Amino acid sequence: VLQVATDEHRLVITEDVNTFALAMHRIPEHGGVVFSHHRRFPRNRHGLEGLRLALIAFAAAPPSSSGEPSFVWWL
Repeated sequence: VLQVATDEHRLVITEDVNTFALAMHRIPEHGGVVFSHHRRFPRNRHGLEGLRLALIAFAAAPPSSSGEPSFVWWL
């Protein structure tokens, strides 16, 4: 997933820190990973709406380091 996202100039958005930590080690020049946490954005209507709004805000005003190789961010 990380390699395809990198090839397509996309970020990966995930809660899966363990898997993507390994993937980032194997693909050090990846296109970027944005992590979220289920406690901040629980998998219910309210939490998913919060995640949606956080992603919209992220896209509207990305951090200055986004777009850099191996970008990592926590929502």
